[in-house]
Amino acid sequence: MPRKRSSKKKRSSSLKAADILSSSSKKEDHVVMHNSRASSLQDDSHSTTVSTNSSTSTQSIEVPLISLFLRLSFRLFFFFFSSFISFSNMFFSVLFACCGPCLHPLLRNGSRSKSSSLKKTKTVFVLHPNAINNGGGEKVLWHILREIPTDKYNIEILCSDSNKKKLEWKDRIQDYFGMRLTQVRNLSFINVKWTHALVNKAGNLPFTLVVQSVLSMVGFGYALVRHSQKGDILLDTTGFAFVYPVARALGMKVVAYVHYPTISTDMLQRVRDRKTMYNNKVNTSTWKTVGKLIYYRLFANLYGIVGGYANVVMVNSSWTHNHIRNMWKVPEGSKVHVLHPPVSVATLKAIPLNSGLREHIILSVGQFRPEKNHALQLRAFARFLTDNPSVASGYKLVMLGSCRHHEDKERVDSLKSLVAELNIDKDKVEFVVDAPFQTLKNYLGRAYIGLHTMEDEHFGICVVEYQAAGLITLAHDSAGPRMDIVTEYNGQPTGFLAKTEQEYAKEMYDIACLYGQDRIKVIQENARESTQRFSASAFSNSLSNLMRIVGIELKPKKTNRSQRLA
Repeated sequence: MPRKRSSKKKRSSSLKAADILSSSSKKEDHVVMHNSRASSLQDDSHSTTVSTNSSTSTQSIEVPLISLFLRLSFRLFFFFFSSFISFSNMFFSVLFACCGPCLHPLLRNGSRSKSSSLKKTKTVFVLHPNAINNGGGEKVLWHILREIPTDKYNIEILCSDSNKKKLEWKDRIQDYFGMRLTQVRNLSFINVKWTHALVNKAGNLPFTLVVQSVLSMVGFGYALVRHSQKGDILLDTTGFAFVYPVARALGMKVVAYVHYPTISTDMLQRVRDRKTMYNNKVNTSTWKTVGKLIYYRLFANLYGIVGGYANVVMVNSSWTHNHIRNMWKVPEGSKVHVLHPPVSVATLKAIPLNSGLREHIILSVGQFRPEKNHALQLRAFARFLTDNPSVASGYKLVMLGSCRHHEDKERVDSLKSLVAELNIDKDKVEFVVDAPFQTLKNYLGRAYIGLHTMEDEHFGICVVEYQAAGLITLAHDSAGPRMDIVTEYNGQPTGFLAKTEQEYAKEMYDIACLYGQDRIKVIQENARESTQRFSASAFSNSLSNLMRIVGIELKPKKTNRSQRLA
């Protein structure tokens, strides 16, 4: 049952947008008053008739009246807006609290029988639309599933992957991540076909956040209802929080592993500042900006309510922890747990450092998604080549990643076109698409610099892989890489950070100049040692403790298991 929330706290949080816009309206009033005084003085100095002076005095009276009217309108508008937010919080809390217990027996077609409640094998529903894919989120998913004993639990994945992928899922996961899943048996897929459009197409529609959230609740909720007789636990590894109340109404426990919050305070700040980004198109109209702020604020409150229905909340980084802790209405006594994603540290540590023998390759690893900002990598690399021809002449940029769908493939084509626009020689840039794990290991053993450019990357598995494999890391100076990974360890640096095109080009030059020097070997060794905290064995140990909260006992650890998983 959801806890009671302080209406005073909600009212103060909901008035943040009102305070900001109220202050901006005061600034606008001040400018108008200043202009009116200036125009009045100018008219007085040049006036020759009484009629001119009278019109000026009339204008100076009308402007304050209009300003006062606008100010009162803004205040009234945001008063009703904040009241609406507070009311919506209370309404949905009461709705979910009251309807949940009522819907439970109805959706279950009656309470479970005694034999059903005493069954030995429980069923875990897994919510992950693109489960058979080559991304960091999928790697975390399969590490979790590998730890669940399938003799005690049935695993059913709600996804939209093709039938071909489902038939080859074990081989694909081994190719993608080097993970053998021969012991995972009681695993099946529930096809939620149209969720492919939900995940990949809804971004082109207006009100994307609401559309995706409502459709996820309807689509996945319907699938849960159809199979509710055998469901015990819902494991969500994608962040579709609006499904949680449905699962709780069906009597399931909810375990959430959050990679990236659907909405964050950073997103709200970008809208206020009118900062362009892949998920924020700048509006030139003040009213459109105000409307978007209202929309985001409303959605953030609803997102916080539904997130509070999770029994166990795990996040992948300190940055995500801060946002989820602030956004979600987590029940009293609960805790948001930081559980860093597992990285194949032991496998990558076996790669020789070869400080002075690595090739002049700048390696970028990541799915070809818009937020990864591969265009920034190309522009920075072009500047590096242009500004430092003597040092950069021997360097090559390799972009290695997977494509989820046709849009990602089109993005690769657009990046190839950008190479030509920037006048970069074709042999200086290489695209490696949907490569197996062995190909990735090969490049990690050859490359000298590991490149990462996503702003507000929640964690950054590829950054840890760079460090473990012995590359010199150059990551974006924000979120996960800055807070958790590229930090000092044993009083020594573990990599480099940058934000802009110019900064990236400069850091590339500085790292290139250090090639073969003793300082590089010190950074390599220190960075590699720091990655042990992100090993798969550390992940498994923490995961086991958290899963016990919802009654899931993971596989017992063997004496050599930590080495085999790491």
